[in-house]
Amino acid sequence: MKNKTNNRDFIKEPSNYRQRGNSRFAPIRFSEKEYSKITQSLALVCTDALIIDRKKQTVFLAKRRAKPAAGQWWYIGGRTFAGETFEESVRRCFERETGLKLSTSRFKFINIQNFIFNERQQKPQNLGYHAIGFDFVVELTQKERARAASSLDTAEYKEGAGLKEFSRQDLIKMRVHPAILESYDRVFK
Repeated sequence: MKNKTNNRDFIKEPSNYRQRGNSRFAPIRFSEKEYSKITQSLALVCTDALIIDRKKQTVFLAKRRAKPAAGQWWYIGGRTFAGETFEESVRRCFERETGLKLSTSRFKFINIQNFIFNERQQKPQNLGYHAIGFDFVVELTQKERARAASSLDTAEYKEGAGLKEFSRQDLIKMRVHPAILESYDRVFK
């Protein structure tokens, strides 16, 4: 049974369980070769944010530069680090890719999606990429949207493309990835 949601009622976030005490995680920088092996062997956990305008029932997407999903209008997001909650991850990724510092409470969980792509950013690029995406929505002011659009990470998103506003009809017309349409429908239907 699918959970339905509308613009006033979001489904409950996934539970975060932390053992009492001080869990420590020491970040490790992998070489390109090591990271390539990781992405070839494991599904990565990601958090993605869909920028919305509730009144207009529109979403704002950025044009991907990096693989996977290069050339597509896409969410803002990235990988979850060990020790992070999903809310902490989406806030950090959103800040890194847009320059906006927002509180975790502004992000509302809407969905979990399984992404299996035919290509990836790491060499060899023709190997697949598997990500499990925890999707959130965030509503920004016009000023915040403008700042985010002008500050998008150019390693991830096409320089100068900014954020583009889409209605549901626009999403269909532009043939965006079905995951985007599913997220739209979770929020507005």
